[in-house]
Amino acid sequence: MRQLSFISNFRKNIICGFGLLIFSLIIIFSLYIVGRVYYSASAQNKINVFSQHRFEDFYNSKNLDLIFVGSSHSYCTFDPEIFNTKLDLNSYQLGMPGQTPDSTYYTLLEILNYQKPKVIVMELFYLMLSTDFDVKQFDQLFKFLDNNELKDDYIKNVFAPKDKVKYYIPTIHYQTDYYNFKNAQIKKYLEEKFGLKLDIKQDIGVEKYRSLGYVYCDYVMDDEVINDTKKTFSGDGKKYEFSEKQIEYLKKIVDLCNKNDIRLLFVTAPISPAAYGNFDNYNNMFEKFSELANSLNVDYIDYNILNEKVNFVTNSNFRDSSHLNHSGVEIISSNYADYLKDIIK
Repeated sequence: MRQLSFISNFRKNIICGFGLLIFSLIIIFSLYIVGRVYYSASAQNKINVFSQHRFEDFYNSKNLDLIFVGSSHSYCTFDPEIFNTKLDLNSYQLGMPGQTPDSTYYTLLEILNYQKPKVIVMELFYLMLSTDFDVKQFDQLFKFLDNNELKDDYIKNVFAPKDKVKYYIPTIHYQTDYYNFKNAQIKKYLEEKFGLKLDIKQDIGVEKYRSLGYVYCDYVMDDEVINDTKKTFSGDGKKYEFSEKQIEYLKKIVDLCNKNDIRLLFVTAPISPAAYGNFDNYNNMFEKFSELANSLNVDYIDYNILNEKVNFVTNSNFRDSSHLNHSGVEIISSNYADYLKDIIK
């Protein structure tokens, strides 16, 4: 009887184990299928399409003298064609959405695999220097960086353990792209089917990838966006703190440029006067950035401070609360090109 009972329990364990295996395989297969769907949706993201063009053109570029890096405030501020015309050189825009200094460092490593620029202009946006890690770098950089060795090194040195898990499960890290894509599809269907305008802030104009990493946009920020800046922009410069992790990578960028005889420059692109007006004690934050740049022996310009004095740009020169439209880009790029004339000879 004991032998029969043992055999019976053994069979039950085998059946349970087999059932668990089948269930696990179904879950893994389902995650794989959903992950593929989510990844496909991310490829439809307009910003991702722009980024793909930017890197493809970079890999086909030759003899670049000047390269811009940083966040979206870089590629929405500096138009390489203006610099090429005014300075008679070859420049390129390699800013990426939400690019934090750790991502900039790895982008620069890839740049040096292909180019030997004389000057790197790094845009500094305050949020990027106060954030320890931005999971969106999964998509914003990795999808287009044609260097698996650098990706592996980035994951090893920058990712926290929980972020590594997210990276290796596409269902998780492409989830936001998928839902944004589906929401856009639903909104478009309802607008066309019933003649509705569901997004009253909908941009009117042209936004397109043009050339040399630059995205042309002629949207003009409307009154409603101006009124909404209090929701999206506010803060106290006295309370601003740097991320120690990002400062560490900023120092690595400085060292890397020095070792390769590259002139590194820091610049903060302007946000709209409406958004700028929502900050308390902005001068305190500017002083922190200036002291940081001085400690690293890097020249630094903040166009928010300059704009307060000179009024280079107004709200009409912005596409949204913090990004210039092309009319603003022409003004700031032209001014910064004049500044670079004495630096690039």
